[in-house]
Amino acid sequence: MRRTLALWLGLTLFSESGVTGAETNEASVPRFRLKASGLELESPTRRGRFFDVLGQRSALFGREHGSFEAWVYPLKILDDFRLSFRLRDYPLDIEGTEIATSIRVRPEATVFTYSHAAFTVRQILYAPVHESGIVMLLDVDSVLPLTITGSFRPRLRLMWPAGLMTPYLEWDENAHVYYVTEETKRFVGVLGSPDARDVSVMPYQEEPRDVPIRFVIETDPERTRSAYVPIVMAGGVEGRDHVKAAYDRLLARAPALYESNVAYFKGLQERTAEVVTPDPRLDESFAWAGVGVAKGMATNPFLGTGLVAGFRTSGESERPGFGWFFGRDALWTVLAIDSLGDFAAARTALEFLRKHQRADGKIPHEVSQSASLIPWFADYEYAWKSADATPLYVVAQADHWRASGDAAYLRSAWDSILRAYRFTLATDTEGNGLVENTKVGHGWVEGARSTRPTRRSTCRGCGSRRRRAWPSWRRP
Repeated sequence: MRRTLALWLGLTLFSESGVTGAETNEASVPRFRLKASGLELESPTRRGRFFDVLGQRSALFGREHGSFEAWVYPLKILDDFRLSFRLRDYPLDIEGTEIATSIRVRPEATVFTYSHAAFTVRQILYAPVHESGIVMLLDVDSVLPLTITGSFRPRLRLMWPAGLMTPYLEWDENAHVYYVTEETKRFVGVLGSPDARDVSVMPYQEEPRDVPIRFVIETDPERTRSAYVPIVMAGGVEGRDHVKAAYDRLLARAPALYESNVAYFKGLQERTAEVVTPDPRLDESFAWAGVGVAKGMATNPFLGTGLVAGFRTSGESERPGFGWFFGRDALWTVLAIDSLGDFAAARTALEFLRKHQRADGKIPHEVSQSASLIPWFADYEYAWKSADATPLYVVAQADHWRASGDAAYLRSAWDSILRAYRFTLATDTEGNGLVENTKVGHGWVEGARSTRPTRRSTCRGCGSRRRRAWPSWRRP
């Protein structure tokens, strides 16, 4: 079986089957052929169009012909990442944003192509599904030695609303990595490349300035014919040594981790539903839809694994769209997941909400990715703001049992389901079978005042259009 739901556009890749070259921790990653999981989208780049690269623990969000930001949940570790290029004996840098020509997207990776008369660079981006970091491989084809410059702004920020941190930056000349960290040394981001050379870090005594950090990588045509140029990003909440180990693992296992992504998404398509219609575009859109749902699954080191509500760039904030956990959004999605046949994913989403269910049975509306670091469930209204997550939880559990026939899971969750059901019954004090939103949070229309439906009518005398309220007995 195959599956998918369309939400994620703007990923790509190019080579086909087979891997050559072994895992390595040398200065470059031996070239290997890029297998494909089966889906692919390709188009010219378009200014301002959003793209993302998603794993369960990490993500990139950016704009084509622009920059991107990097997250390792629950941390934003950097933003405004860009590439530029300089040919030997050429006096100016050539900005990557000016020569990005195409984007190719597969579920497992995204590839941007930068084209110039003297060189072509393919930027392969992927987030290993279960790793806390991002791998970038640069496939360089140049007639002359090419200097690649990477620039970024270090941003060590916990996801909203845990607050800002003042990060500091360190360049490790021996390891060729930047450390972005803060005073407790608990939260850390790492970015590096084995051949990178820093050209911008100022002494700590200098007054801090919000300017890009810059590093350069010198490449040689002979070497890049047989190897990729790697740039790796990692992050975490368990200190510098732990994050550096993740960085080393991503660098050393880059080919194997790419293959793991391919296997993951190929398996997803094989075990979930597909449609076959006279229109192959509809079939492909359905398949991409399942990939979109799968990419909404996120793992937080403090909270567990569940469904988030969607992504965008965060800009100057710590809110990457709605990239934190939602109750009712997840529960509507669980209905789709069950219809696709991915019962393990549906149980994961349900278990996350069960884990954070309130003692009286209410299901949370929102769980920020920084919820464990602040009094989220006690001092913030958002956790319990929605009325409909709790009855939807009962509905979704029933749908999951009907679809999967998993009686063992139903028994294990029964106490949780019963508490949610009793909570919902208790909200109906008027005995009319309706949840009273004024007591337990709003329903689907967020924050809007209720109004009577209206209809358009035409004045017979003047011909003007006006709106009139529908009589209660004629409301559509």
